[in-house]
Amino acid sequence: MQNLSLASTEDKIVILISENHFGHIVNRIDFFQRVIAERKLLVVITTCKLDSSVIEYFESSASKIVPIYVSNNKIFSKISYVLSRYMVSLIAKLFFKQRAIINTNWTYYLNFKTSSTVRVYSEKRKKLVNYHSPSNQLFINRHLNNSNLGLSNTSKKIALQKIFGSTRDQSRNNKGIIGIKLRDVHYKSHEFHDENRNSKNINTYNYLIDFLLERGYQIVIDSTQKLNEPRDNVFEIRELGDQTLKGLLRTYILTEADFILQQHSGPVHLANIAGVPNITIDSFPLWQGTWSKDDFIVPQQVVLLATGKRLSFTEIAREHPDLFFGNYNKDMYEFLPSEQSYIISCILELEANLKNMSNEPAHTTNKMLRLEYNKFIPNQALCKHSPSKYPIAMITNDDYFMINRGYPFA
Repeated sequence: MQNLSLASTEDKIVILISENHFGHIVNRIDFFQRVIAERKLLVVITTCKLDSSVIEYFESSASKIVPIYVSNNKIFSKISYVLSRYMVSLIAKLFFKQRAIINTNWTYYLNFKTSSTVRVYSEKRKKLVNYHSPSNQLFINRHLNNSNLGLSNTSKKIALQKIFGSTRDQSRNNKGIIGIKLRDVHYKSHEFHDENRNSKNINTYNYLIDFLLERGYQIVIDSTQKLNEPRDNVFEIRELGDQTLKGLLRTYILTEADFILQQHSGPVHLANIAGVPNITIDSFPLWQGTWSKDDFIVPQQVVLLATGKRLSFTEIAREHPDLFFGNYNKDMYEFLPSEQSYIISCILELEANLKNMSNEPAHTTNKMLRLEYNKFIPNQALCKHSPSKYPIAMITNDDYFMINRGYPFA
């Protein structure tokens, strides 16, 4: 870890953040909001539309965020980036006498060394390439607090009123609000890596939704798909016509819910920043992890087409390393939604953790099993260095692991 002080003698500072992906954007904003204790203007140049509530979450009396949206056309966006960066920097220096940090990626990596080098398969290059692990977020979340982060009380009140309303049951003995955010993002590249991170049909999760309702939760679902059967105490954001309100509810469940179930995508990072536990369902790619010790990872199921056999996680890691690191041969494998019983085991364990029941014998047993299980994960996989956990039901159901316990990955 290197020097975190980026403070200058000037009263203000302009920071230009050029990113195209939501998770990268919120990580950059969070980084500079926490480590620079002075008035600042954050200019985010992006093709990704940020909800006004996301901006509100990060803004404070000491900072202002100005998003500049550019075309997602590759050629035009590059020109826009260059011009925007140059113009913002020039205006900052000439008119406001503010120092400008332009190369935020360089500043980012200069202040935070990554964890052990991890490797992923590049579909474009057809080989394993180095991947810079965002381990800085792990350090920031644990050690650098920022009391200015968060939605205003007014925004939170609006969100709660919309979720519950006058007809919703607020008197029932509920445990709280949880979010289910189902990813449905389509990339122009049409790469399998991106497309397969999307959620399955929303009705695939009916059993899971009913289980949560039985346990007394209010559920807020963010999905482009509609439930076949509406349920009491389930609120679907898609039903709203107001886009600003939709954005507020998305941000609310990511930053205020008891926990959230979602696929592996950028919003996971916002939940990590806000301290909301994630249960990543249908998690993909297999080498991925998250940066909160409260998170759970439930991988997609993988079927070997030649035999029709469902492969365990450790079998994939040891016997199908190309697949584990991202070489997805669709002629060899079929990818299915997560086993819902594994998701439920995560919910039960998370509930126990939230009740501070971590001193129970089961907690110690689970911790030891996970330490042994981690030995079977390749050293160059990101999930090897992630504090997130795999479902204990998946571990105890993994025949390969149970038979070969104690034999670490070579």
